[in-house]
Amino acid sequence: MTGPRAIPPEHLQVILEDHRKWVESKGKEGKRASLRGARLWGVHLVGVNLSEADMGEAILARVSLVTADLSKTNLSGANLWEADLSGANLSDAHLRGANLEGTNLEGANLVRASLGRAVLTRANLQRANLRSAYMINTDLRGADLTDAIGLTEVQIRSAI
Repeated sequence: MTGPRAIPPEHLQVILEDHRKWVESKGKEGKRASLRGARLWGVHLVGVNLSEADMGEAILARVSLVTADLSKTNLSGANLWEADLSGANLSDAHLRGANLEGTNLEGANLVRASLGRAVLTRANLQRANLRSAYMINTDLRGADLTDAIGLTEVQIRSAI
């Protein structure tokens, strides 16, 4: 088994451009981004569109994905420790088992996101939209849920 792979900045730009073309052409041009297992520690990807990308098990600690489109993106098992995802669209995203400890998700859209077994300790979820989010065994200890939208008693009981 190999460890996380570093992505040089120039290669990351090519991946992002190919993915943009893939999204805009509905899969007819470009290529879907595969950043599975990538190491992108501290990278700034503000406003980027990575919808439907595969970023499973990627190391995205302290990454800035402010207002990014990560809808339907696979982030299962990813490490997003202290990342900034404020205002990001994570609707229908797969975050099963992801580490979101200390992550800023203020105002993020997490509608129908799969957060089972995710760690959200000390995460900022102020004004986040959690409607229909799957949160079985989600660790919310110390998370700030002030004015979170759509958080139900069932979700809270299902979380740790």
